Amino acid sequence: LPDLLDEAAIPKEAVDAEDLLEIGIAYMGIQRFEQATDTFERAARFADDDGVRQEAWVNKGAAHSELAAVAESNEMAEWDAAIGAFREAIHIDDDSEHAATAENNLAHALWAFGTDGEALEHAERAIEIDERFAEAWFNRAFFLNERGLAEQALESVENAIRLGYRTA
Repeated sequence: LPDLLDEAAIPKEAVDAEDLLEIGIAYMGIQRFEQATDTFERAARFADDDGVRQEAWVNKGAAHSELAAVAESNEMAEWDAAIGAFREAIHIDDDSEHAATAENNLAHALWAFGTDGEALEHAERAIEIDERFAEAWFNRAFFLNERGLAEQALESVENAIRLGYRTA
C-alpha cells in the first residue's frame, strides 16, 4: 500500500497519515526497516497535524537507527539519516512528548555517529522536556561516565532505575 502512494496521483486529503504510521510501525515489528523509513516519510509528508508529522519523523529516525545497527556497510549513512530525521522532528516542536524522544534518540545517534560531544547535550535536553524519561537519564549517565564523571553518572543511573528503567 505505501508504495502505491504518490502525491501526484493521490490528493493529500485522501491519505490518512495515522494509518501510514501504523503501517510503518507494523513494518518495524517485522524488521522491514527500509519499508518503514519510506512509510514514515510518506506519513510525515501527508500529515496535517504537527504531532503526527513529528511522530513520523521520530519513527523514521528509529528505523534508520535499526538499519544502522544491522548494517554491514554504509552504517554511517544510516546514522546520518537517523540524525536528520530526529532533527526534523525537533524542528517541528521542541517541547512536546515526541520532542523528548527525538532528543534522546538523537543523543544516541550522535554518539554512534562519533559526535559524542553533542550527545550529552541532547540527552540533557530530553530530560529538561520530560524529567520522568528514564531512558534519557540512562543515556545521560552513559555519556557522563564516558567523560569520567562517575559520581554524576551514578546519580543519573539511580534516577533511571527509580523511574522504572530496567534494561541492562
